[in-house]
Amino acid sequence: MPPLFCPPDNQATLTTMVPGHAKPVSESGWVLARTSVQEGEMSEELPEDIKRWTSKRRTALVLQIIRGETTVNKTARQYDLKPGEIEQWYETFLDAGENGLKSRPKEEIERKDAQIAKLQQKIGELVMDIDIIKEVHHMAKLDPFGSGWRSED
Repeated sequence: MPPLFCPPDNQATLTTMVPGHAKPVSESGWVLARTSVQEGEMSEELPEDIKRWTSKRRTALVLQIIRGETTVNKTARQYDLKPGEIEQWYETFLDAGENGLKSRPKEEIERKDAQIAKLQQKIGELVMDIDIIKEVHHMAKLDPFGSGWRSED
């Protein structure tokens, strides 16, 4: 689909025509967003007294803004949030979809899991090295010169 451009006075029309695909970039208009969202997806109503903003709630809020159901400033006042925080969620969502709004995105989890596996392997190698050193040390105490004689402890 080619990028869409619409002057600010037609924002609601654009959002209705292409739900979830429009991203405001300046006062001069709109461009196509970098991710797609299905209409009706995540259309849950948000409770007024939210204490913890889960990825699903942040996604629902961003989708309401994208669909033109609310604005950043209105939402910030309604939920006692900073407009900059909501704008950051908006940008993150457009860049990475719902996964970007999760507190631990899948890519980060996969990267950390790989790092953990690598470190566990290194620990195993070091434990084996220590066991070998202990065995060599024990053998050296028994026969310090390798002559076949044992030292008395």
